[in-house]
Amino acid sequence: MQPRALLLAALLVLLASARAQEADEDSLLKLMQDYVQQAQEALTSSVKDLSMAQEASKWMSNGFNSLKDYWSSLTVPLSNLWPLAPGAAPGTTPAPAV
Repeated sequence: MQPRALLLAALLVLLASARAQEADEDSLLKLMQDYVQQAQEALTSSVKDLSMAQEASKWMSNGFNSLKDYWSSLTVPLSNLWPLAPGAAPGTTPAPAV
């Protein structure tokens, strides 16, 4: 269980126990059912948010990798068009035209 979900469940139990001292048994049962329903909805939405965030992260990572591959496929042929400065190592910036 995620720490956030555990904290939410503990908070709901504390709230329910505080309200239980004021309420009778019938309303306590209703109150607990409401809290459990709210906790389930909160957990469901946080799980959905987590899965959406993971999918977005994968999508962005794939997109950046694709862009990087495309960029390298362009830069290698284009870098061969410019002559290197005398004594320059391949892969360095070409010398400016004089």
